[in-house]
Order: sequence, then C-alpha cells, then structure tokens
Amino acid sequence: QTRGDRVASCPGGSVHRMLPSALLFASLAADVELLRGSSEQLKAVFFSGEPWLVECGHSVSPAFYDAEGSLPKGMRVGLLDCAAALPSGKTTIQRFKLSPPKRGPTVLLFANADAKPALAPVDAARTGVDLAKWAARVSQPRVVSVATVQLFEAHCTKRKWCALALGAGARLPSQERA
Repeated sequence: QTRGDRVASCPGGSVHRMLPSALLFASLAADVELLRGSSEQLKAVFFSGEPWLVECGHSVSPAFYDAEGSLPKGMRVGLLDCAAALPSGKTTIQRFKLSPPKRGPTVLLFANADAKPALAPVDAARTGVDLAKWAARVSQPRVVSVATVQLFEAHCTKRKWCALALGAGARLPSQERA
C-alpha cells in the first residue's frame, strides 16, 4: 500500500485499492473497477445527462449493492469521495450546495442534465429495493410546458438534449414572439 492510498472491502470479501479523490465505477454484477476521477470523467457523470447513481464515501453500502438487479436499464453506478476537492477546489457537496443526511449513506442521482443532482432521502437509501425504486422514479425524463423564453432557455437551449412538441394552442404575446 502506497502512502495516500485507501483500501476498501467490498461484499464478497474482495479488497480494492482506492486512489484519493478517485471516482470509482462499480459494475455491481462483477468486480468493482477503479478509475481515476479526472475532470473529464467527473464532467461526464455530473453533466452528461446520462443517469448515474453515485454513493459518496470510501465503500459501498449494502443497499447500493442490493439495488443492482432492480436499477433501470442503462443506469450507471459509481462511488465518489464527495469530501475530496474537485478541480475547482470545492467538494462535490459544496459544488452542488447539498445537505447530506445526518445518518445513512449519501446517494446522489445525476440524470437529465439537471443543474443539481437529486439527493436520496434516508428512507429511500435503507434497502436496495427502495433505492432502486427511488432511482427509477427520479431519473425519468420530465415533460415541461414551456410558456416563456426563460423557461425555454432553462429547459432547452442550455441542455445537451431537448425535444419539442408544438401544437395549436395559445399564442404568445407579441413582445415574446420577437
């Protein structure tokens, strides 16, 4: 073990070395794969819009492992030291202005290119079934009725993906059409 490395024990008895501030990507059905948390990787998790279920800490909670079989298809999972400094100098918790629970695991869901991740409530992170149900519900794309330019910018032009459905409805006032 080199100075600064941490060792984590995972279910099944396997032991893995953890790099400081590393983002750990977990393939729950197999071994836990460790990847260095470069700014490109963190940007992909935080801002790509792809669904990511991320547990903060140095080891994965039993509920996180138990959620494996019930997570929505395509949802990726990872372990992140949320107390470690990001390239900006802030921690993940500070960057997204989150208030982690006082007890239980801190589980974040990044999805739909939202500006802020969803923080799993304590009752949702107690069991794998509850965590998977919460993740499936929160990660669903949302339909937003865009009635102003500000809403259009917030929900469409500032996002990687946007789908518009136009229909005959109320017309915009002339000042908003310009």
